[in-house]
Parts: sequence; structure tokens; C-alpha cells
Amino acid sequence: MGRETRFGAYPPKKETIKTRRQKLDKSRETTYAPSMTSTPPSSFAKPRPRINYADRRRKRKPAVTSRQIVQDLMALIIGKGLTLQDALNQHDGWANLEPRDRRFSRRLITMVLRHHGEARAILADQMTKSLPRRDRKAEAILIMAVVELIWAESDSHAAVDQAVKLMRNMGFRHLTGLANGVLRNIDRRRDAIKAMPQNAMLNAPVWLRDALTRDWGEAAETIMASLLMPPPLDLRPKTDAVGWAKRLDGLATPHGSIRLSEGMVPTLDGYDDGAWWVQDAAASLPALMGGGYAAFTVDQGTENGRYQGIVELAGETLSDAAQAWFANSEQVDSTIVAAAGCENGVWTATALMLQRVAADGGRVSASEDGVADASLDRAAQDDLWHTAKTLMESVRRDELVDPALDPATLVFRLFNTLQ
Repeated sequence: MGRETRFGAYPPKKETIKTRRQKLDKSRETTYAPSMTSTPPSSFAKPRPRINYADRRRKRKPAVTSRQIVQDLMALIIGKGLTLQDALNQHDGWANLEPRDRRFSRRLITMVLRHHGEARAILADQMTKSLPRRDRKAEAILIMAVVELIWAESDSHAAVDQAVKLMRNMGFRHLTGLANGVLRNIDRRRDAIKAMPQNAMLNAPVWLRDALTRDWGEAAETIMASLLMPPPLDLRPKTDAVGWAKRLDGLATPHGSIRLSEGMVPTLDGYDDGAWWVQDAAASLPALMGGGYAAFTVDQGTENGRYQGIVELAGETLSDAAQAWFANSEQVDSTIVAAAGCENGVWTATALMLQRVAADGGRVSASEDGVADASLDRAAQDDLWHTAKTLMESVRRDELVDPALDPATLVFRLFNTLQ
């Protein structure tokens, strides 16, 4: 009942949650007498505050992944012009990655640097318009995913899924649908894209592209393509080089090494057992043969004579030793490339030699300008010689030892751009 006042009766006081809780606490004090040995019933415990796990998930910062680090490295190298090693040294999260993730990141960033221009061209072909400048980081994510799909040959589902998640984590939630659709279209056309002729010049910076085109003309694209080739990995096994070559899917060389097209050393078979060690093939010749001399003969056919001589085993390869002999004894500028390989138990060895011969049969000197070719000045001759050397040095080892590729076809393939 309410209290009576001069203005009438007050309404009864409304019981609130606070007052109800106070009454409950008083009832507990009267019905339960704590002792030294007893514990209060669980029903008398104070209620715990409710935890909003959804808010926790929203506030939680996503973990830094290996692909996120690749994005950071792309910004440092392509955006700021740092070298790969300097970018790795500056990134704090690189050293904290697990060894497996570190190997994946290193391989992926290397492929992105080699093919980012071609990947951007593939994206432009799939999109009706380019992304605005404010979404430049989103474009970098798409480029990385395209490289994974086309060149790294990663699992397509993982590449697309991780790219979409990275988009979301980096604040590009509005572009996740676009990324998913574009990348899945590229994945469906993967074989057709690989079959298309590649344009290596798209991967070069503008200043390098202009310099190569200005100095080398049509040969610039061949030079750029050779720069994009991954360097080979040479291993020296303790025993059974041919057997280890089969196990590692490599090529056994005549001097007992194994050459792989690429690979992460710690992941290769035999690494933990110490069955082989990394040794460049160029450094293995002095270790195997030491000093001394070698006799060699170059047969030019029935119309020309033979080159015969005793060569000191100087330099890192037999090609270096032969080039030194031609330069010192014959006074002829020469470039020699050689390769050998074993396939199905059959060894094949091939050598290719390029010489610069003046009109009188000797090396062109400053006093002989105009004698070798009246239509060319000395600078043009030097430029032509360097172009021919660069073209010949672009030959791949598998081309030299390919039994199906005859010498005439190989020479035409290398030098058909020369006038």
C-alpha cells in the first residue's frame, strides 16, 4: 500500500532488478551459515559476467601469414626499389616464420618478381576496368594469386581461398567477390594461358626495358627471357651420381654432379642424411682435376683445317680453358659453350663455338678500323660482336644435349635475328 500524503496516496514502490538482487542476498545470509570446513553451494555463487565472443573476434588482429609477408616484400621491392635481400632484412616478420613458411614465401616472392608484369596483363584481360589507385594493394594480392596459379602451380583452391581471405583481412571486403570470380576464371583457363606466347619484357622495369631495346633491338626480348630463367642447382653426391639423379629428378653431369632445374635444398631427399652437398658445377672442375694440361682438337670438317693445342687447365670450366687458348695462341676472340648429359645410359656431349675473325684473319685492332668491313665502323663491329655473344650465351643446356635438335636448327634459332 502507498503512503498517504496531503496530495493523495503514493503508488507502491516498483521492485527493480537491483532491489530484487538485494533481497536475494539477504535471504542467502539468513539461510546459509558458512563454516570453516563447508563451502557455499554453487547456486549461491555470484553470476559471472557474460562474454561477447563476437566482439572478441572482431577486435582480434589476424595472424601474419606467409602471403601477407609476400605482399609486404612486393611493396618494398617493386614500390620502393629495394633489393630482395634488403627487403628480407628489413621485414620483422620474416625471421619469425616457420622454416616451411619461410621457404614458401621465398619461392613465391621470387616468382612474383619474375612474372608480375605478365600476371598484370592476364588480370587486365579478365577485368573490364582496372582498380583505382586506392586499391593498389588489392591488385598486388591478385597478381600474387595469378602467379601462384600459372607459374607456381599451387593448389588452385588454396590459392584462390587464401587470396580472398587476405583481401578481407587487409580491408578489401568489398572486393572479395571480384577476386573470387576473376581468379576462378583464370584457373579454368589455366592451360590456355600457359599455351600463349609469353612476353618477358612486361616484367622488366621501364628503364631496363628501354635500355635493352635501345642497345639490342629485337634481341632484347631474348635477353630478358634468359634473365627470368631460374638458376640451376648443382649437387655433388658422395656416391652413385646417376642413381641420385633419378631420385632427385635431375640430370647427371660428366664430372659427377647432379643438376636440378630448381629446388629448396632442405626439402630434397638425402639432405638430412648428408648424402650430397651443394657445389656449383663451375667450381667442381678445379677440385676434380687440379692443375695440369689437356690436349684438344677442333675438327672443322673437310674444307677447313683443325685446331690443335695443349691447354692449361685454368679457369673454372673446360670452356674457359679453351677460350684462353684461342685468345693467347690464335689471337682470335672466341666464346665457347659446352654441355654433356646422360639419358637412358647414353652420354651426349655438345659444344658451340663463336669466333670474331677480321678480314685479315686476326683480331681487329684500333689501327685496322675500316679494314674488316668498310661498311661498318669499329663501334658497330663491337656492338654486333657483343650481340652475337649474348645470343649464344642464352642457349639452354637442354637444347645443347637434345638429340632431336640438329645443329643447323639450333644455330638458326639463336642467330636468326642478326642481320
